[in-house]
Amino acid sequence: MSGWLTVQDVQLECIERGHGRPILWLHGEEGLDPEAPVLDRLAAHGHLLAPSHPGFGHSPEAASIDAVHCTSGLLVLGTAGKISMLWMGG
Repeated sequence: MSGWLTVQDVQLECIERGHGRPILWLHGEEGLDPEAPVLDRLAAHGHLLAPSHPGFGHSPEAASIDAVHCTSGLLVLGTAGKISMLWMGG
């Protein structure tokens, strides 16, 4: 399922799959491919959250974000206590 995730006023397109413990997938510079096999593999082990960084996919640009590491930090802080695994693509 695809939807939206808002963290600290930053709106992100987000793919969600699976059930159970939350797993956050952060894509690399190539962007998020909704058909990537790794997403289904991760979703088999929990509730996958795979957001598109600002300016990628359908996520709008965010004035407060100027680098991917800013997005990563924002997402980790915004989901603190809810994520049991963090995966970064690259």
